[in-house]
Amino acid sequence: MSARTFQIGFQIGTVMRECIRAISSQSKPIAITLSATASKPFAPPPAPTSVQFESLCRSPAFVRNKGVDLNAWFAANVRESQPSPKKPRARKPKQNHSEALPVAVPTEKNHGPTFGSLNELIA
Repeated sequence: MSARTFQIGFQIGTVMRECIRAISSQSKPIAITLSATASKPFAPPPAPTSVQFESLCRSPAFVRNKGVDLNAWFAANVRESQPSPKKPRARKPKQNHSEALPVAVPTEKNHGPTFGSLNELIA
């Protein structure tokens, strides 16, 4: 089966399913009742003035809707964090660099300096 025949079969199946669904479902008539308020055209509320708009911008929406006192909420839910006491850092003792580095010592055989185990890697 090729991809094209699969797509054609899929589309035919989708169309058949929708046709069967439309035929088998029986739509019930909806009773429409009109009231006196429905006949009046809907008028949007007037736009806020610049003073009202500025007062709306100053307070958050949940304060306006729920009447929350922000100062009381802040006092009840927020506390100042105390900085944790820092332990003094332990300093490492300074190494004397002249003692830390190996010194090449000439040997009796080749009278040249002898290096450590990296000799094989370098050669």
